[in-house]
Amino acid sequence: MRAYILAKLVAGKEEEAIKALRNIPEIKRLVEVLGPYDLVMEAEISDPTRLNDLVIRKIRSLESVQETLTLIVARERK
Repeated sequence: MRAYILAKLVAGKEEEAIKALRNIPEIKRLVEVLGPYDLVMEAEISDPTRLNDLVIRKIRSLESVQETLTLIVARERK
């Protein structure tokens, strides 16, 4: 199961957030973006329960992460 997680970070704590997020094995890719969100994470998880744990316990618990938006991939097209 794949999901994209968008995050707003606390100003001045971007590097702290990125360093912590790089240590989470489910996060396969981090992309810094401009716009309403600061970061897009690509995550691979085995089931919805693990996604809940990833977002709430591992990402949102970081003081440097202000807000998240999770997008679950429904179908991948090539």
